[in-house]
Formats: sequence, structure tokens, C-alpha cells
Amino acid sequence: MIINPKIFRAYDIRGIYPDELNEPAAARTGAALVQFLSKELKKQNSDLQIVVGRDARVSSPQIFQAFTKGVLGQGANVIDIGLVSTDTLYFALNHLKLDGGVMITASHNPAEYNGIKMMAQGPRFISADWGIPQIKKMVLEQKFKPNASQGKITQHKIIDKYLEHILSLIDLKDLKKMKIVVDAGNGMGSLVIKELNKKLSLGLICLYCNPDGTFPNHPPDPLIKENNKALQAQIIKSKADFGLALDGDGDRTIFVDEKGEVISGDMTIALLAKYFLQKNPGSTIVYNLTCSKSVPEIIKENKAFEKQEKEVDTLVSRYGELTSQTELNKDEQVELRGVIEDLALRVPEAVTEFDKFGEALDINTGKVKDNLEQQQELLRLRSADIIKEAREDM
Repeated sequence: MIINPKIFRAYDIRGIYPDELNEPAAARTGAALVQFLSKELKKQNSDLQIVVGRDARVSSPQIFQAFTKGVLGQGANVIDIGLVSTDTLYFALNHLKLDGGVMITASHNPAEYNGIKMMAQGPRFISADWGIPQIKKMVLEQKFKPNASQGKITQHKIIDKYLEHILSLIDLKDLKKMKIVVDAGNGMGSLVIKELNKKLSLGLICLYCNPDGTFPNHPPDPLIKENNKALQAQIIKSKADFGLALDGDGDRTIFVDEKGEVISGDMTIALLAKYFLQKNPGSTIVYNLTCSKSVPEIIKENKAFEKQEKEVDTLVSRYGELTSQTELNKDEQVELRGVIEDLALRVPEAVTEFDKFGEALDINTGKVKDNLEQQQELLRLRSADIIKEAREDM
């Protein structure tokens, strides 16, 4: 069977099921990943341990079965952690000290899509810079030799350990009760949210908290404003302190203030940059090329060394990934605990504090915007090509 080469993206393998991404493509990808990891990690196939999780999409069981068949056929072993969010998969890879991790998901894409997100121990993401070109070549050429022996598959429940890890990052006695609305979008983040609510008694109002891969309420992309209408309405109705929306696999979010207004990504980055710079003066902040000038203004005001990159790798993402990908030392736990508690208290304040940037300069023209909404709209239009390419590859 001919495999569509377009399914190989910058950060994962993704396409419409079954026209683009299907069982043969998944099986070959599993076999190719084993060959790649064996060479890179200098291990025998039979010594490789690869953890695999999946989201609730209708096609995920089929892709999972085909992918793991390819892995097992090359003699490597699979640890099946079942239905999980992507951040849970990240945690499992490092907590269990495994060789590779794979998430069967199409993230924020519509229900008809599915995908394969891969990483190696470290963690190190398998991407167009490392791994995907080699895996693509092997999949398209289909030059796999059957291994002398089959690998083994075992089931492992990881959610309890992950929750324990999350709870270790906060001081429960200082946790203030707030009214928070979460739109889980029928995605995998709901699994963690519901369990945390039980343990912390936060009084969360959770919308669409049952995983459903058909996404019956709205598409699983919180960056599209139409998808947040129910969340915004519920925040106002319940007089909540703030809200947040998750995507399909639980690895991206947006915040909404107590007035039902979406807090822009720029404002979130600016808030976090200011927090970290107050704690660590002179630190380096790396931000996306498409950010408005509000971000570098905040960075300069707080005397940091700034660096602008097309591929975003912000301090925000560093700490976001730390919570799920690594075991934190004591100092890092204390630092992150402060971030969590401070953010929970300061979402409404942050909107007001950075409102002066509602008339921020346009990144391209240098002209002043009338308000934040116009700023975001012009930025979106002028950065359309960059944003389109980035979102297709994410």
C-alpha cells in the first residue's frame, strides 16, 4: 500500500483517518521508530521499552493496535497506559525511565483526524530536526526485516502516580478555594481535572468533562474563539473567578477572566515573564516571532535578556513541560509552587495590569492599535502564513 508522504509533519505524523493516516502507515511507523531508537540509543531492539498512550478519538484503538503491532514485530516492548492526556504520557516516559514515548492523538484537530506524536528518553522530541526524516524514509521504503522474536506488551496504570506528582508541586494547606470553570472539550485533560477536583475539593465547574472522540459539543481547539462561548457564558453565570479551556489531548490551554474575556497568549506570556524575571533577574526570555510588542516591552521593563525565535521556546513552556516531563528537585518544586499559587490569584489582576498594552505597537508597522482586539486581528492577518504553517505542523 502506498503511504501518503504528507502525513509527516514538523512535529508528528498526522492526517485524516483512514484516507491519509491508516493502519498500514501506523504499523510501519511503529517498526521504523524501533529501528530509529535502536540506532540512536545504541540498544538491541529487544531491550527497548516504549510507552504508548492514546486519546478517545474513534480511530485511536485501530491506530494503537496497528502501531504497537509494528513495534512488537521488531522485537521491542510496549507499555500500554491506555486513555491518557499527552502530559500524562510525558510524565510516564520519564517517571518509568523508558526509551521512547508515543501518543496516539491529533491534538486540537477535528474528529476525523488522528496522529502519532513520538519522543525519546531525555526527553527529546522526535521532529523534523531529529527523527522524522529518518522514520519517513523507512516507512516509505518499507524495508523492514521480521525480528527473530516478538516483543511483549504490558498494561500499566500511571494516573495515580501522575496525580501524586502534580500534588507535590503545591502546598495544600495554603490552597485558597476559588470558583473555576474548566471546559475540557470532551478531551483527555478531563481525566486529570476530575481526579484533581476529587482530591482537592476545589469546587470546579467542569464543562464537557467526559472524553468523547466525536467532540459533540465543539471542536477541540480553544484557540478558536467560537469554541469558548459556553465557557465564557458559564463564568459569567456562576460568577467564577476565572476559567480555562483545554484542547483534545490536554496539552494546550487558554485562560478567560472573571468578565468572560479571553486573555491573550501575549498577556499570559507577559505575566509569566514578569513573574520569573522578578524571581530571577536578568534571565533570558525566548518568545515567538509573532508576539506583539507588549511581550518585549514587559521583558525590557523587567531588565531581562530577550531573544526572539521563530520556533517558540519560552520560559513558560520550560516550566509547563517540567511539571510532566521531569522529576523536579526541591528548589524547582518550591519555585513552581509559587508560580501556580501566584497565577491562581492574579488572573483578574493581570488583565488590568497589562491593559495599557491594549494600545501596543503593531509588530510589523509600528503603529498604535486602538485596542487589544484590533492588535490581535492585525497581527493575525499580517502573520497568516507563519501561523498557518505552524498550526499545520503542531
